[in-house]
Amino acid sequence: MIKKGFTFRLSKALIKSLKKHYKTEQISLLIQRCVQDGILQQTMHVKYKRTISPQETLSKILTNRISSKKIRISVRLDEYAMNFLCIYYGTESITDALRCCIYDVIHNTAPSAPLQNTDKVFYMTGQKNPQMLEFLREVFNDIIGCFRIGGYAEPFCGTGNVLLHMKELDAEFLNDSSEDLINLLRVLQKYPYELRLSLLSKQYSKTTFSDLTKILKQHFYLKSSKAKQIERAVAFYFCRYASAYGKGQSFKKNGNQNSYYSHLDCIYALSQRLQGVEIKKRDALYFAKTLLRDAENFLIYFDAPYIHCEEHYKVNNNNKRMFHSHTALRNRVMELRAHHHICLISYRITASKSMKKSGISDSKIQQILDTLYLNKGFYYRLEKLRNSKGQIEILISTVPFCKSKPYSISISEAEVI
Repeated sequence: MIKKGFTFRLSKALIKSLKKHYKTEQISLLIQRCVQDGILQQTMHVKYKRTISPQETLSKILTNRISSKKIRISVRLDEYAMNFLCIYYGTESITDALRCCIYDVIHNTAPSAPLQNTDKVFYMTGQKNPQMLEFLREVFNDIIGCFRIGGYAEPFCGTGNVLLHMKELDAEFLNDSSEDLINLLRVLQKYPYELRLSLLSKQYSKTTFSDLTKILKQHFYLKSSKAKQIERAVAFYFCRYASAYGKGQSFKKNGNQNSYYSHLDCIYALSQRLQGVEIKKRDALYFAKTLLRDAENFLIYFDAPYIHCEEHYKVNNNNKRMFHSHTALRNRVMELRAHHHICLISYRITASKSMKKSGISDSKIQQILDTLYLNKGFYYRLEKLRNSKGQIEILISTVPFCKSKPYSISISEAEVI
């Protein structure tokens, strides 16, 4: 971030309101915090958060600026942030843009809009769609209401899309093998302002995509400096968002700058939901093993790679798979069950077109699941996905839950909903 010194004349009334809002006397820190909150909140989910339009805020500021007594203030701020606020409020005056930002943060902030099922970090292969999130929320709430739950964990978290849309629990863990996914989630959690501002500064173009792809080819460590973490998170986010199927391999030409900016609106809400969540980078089954030692009565959701789709799940940009054995996963789940943890495992049980072209049939997937879970004390429920040409998900559980059935009959023989 490029910091630049700015000098403003602000009214005594506005400064007094700012001190009361943030409960501190240091004016320069007040303004820096206010600009950050303005960038994160006021430009987010306009239809939910604003009670008046940015243009109406500017009109109020222009009407009142002549008569009020002012104090001169000097402060160092992000240059791009101030330019962005000028564009947002439709003024060439940086001072007026700052006054608008302060006014909005103090007077025009409605309660934060709740995350919608469509809100996500970005799309990636295997991510649960809004229908599945509703389904999982129903199941989670039923289990939490029936059992004593000490916390929640996801060994295969991806972008954390499931946890982000579920009820908060006292102890929550996200885990993944990908350094880039974990780094992005940690930056989103700790530095949402810097992340959003950096992403706002990017032009949605193939050139930007190409430049940021080069950053992802460099060596990276999770314990790098804050600047490196943010730089890497920005590159990873942009390249995944702007690529076909979120794979980060080729630029998605049908995207545009406005939809890209609009997607950044939910960063604040995503960051707020991640507060208090412990974000780990470990092998999924090893992470699950640590729960045997360190936790009690956890609800653990395994969103494992779909059977015969493991090659789509790679660690960062190399060829290393993040998962090898569904049998090892089943064995770990049985260990966790013996230690009073509740486990849920989801799979797609119908083959996609590309899978069928590779010789993978529905019956083959179902036979593998039967071999793993049939007559071993599990329960399941099927969910047919709308608008997905007959695709069906199965949720397997170590305990009974709403509308579940004992896994005592082959899936291929079960009545499909």
